[in-house]
Amino acid sequence: MLQRICFLTDAVQFIKLSQRSWDSLTLFPLFWLMRESLALPLWIQIVCNNHVDWRGNRLKLAQGGLLIDDRK
Repeated sequence: MLQRICFLTDAVQFIKLSQRSWDSLTLFPLFWLMRESLALPLWIQIVCNNHVDWRGNRLKLAQGGLLIDDRK
């Protein structure tokens, strides 16, 4: 049920932002499914890693959410 609600809200946002009609949603379900299937691997990578690469710098996520320069 929740997936259907998420799909419908994403479809409505797509239509509003792209200013298209409901008839132009032929490929939207495919792209939505691809995005949703990539969310789990990304979430697992984020949970298992405590480093952030930002603008060419590797930063470590410390306790309390602070970022520390990890260059040695």
